[in-house]
Amino acid sequence: MRRRRDTMQTRRRAESKNVSMMQRRRRAERKMRNACTRR
Repeated sequence: MRRRRDTMQTRRRAESKNVSMMQRRRRAERKMRNACTRR
C-alpha cells in the first residue's frame, strides 16, 4: 500500500509539472500569434 501511494504522488507531481509546461507553451504561442496579427 505504502509503495503504491508513493508512486501515485510522484505521478501526480509529474502530471502537474507537465501541465504547467503546456500552459507556458500555449501562452508563448498566443503571444507570438498576437504579435503576428498586430502587424
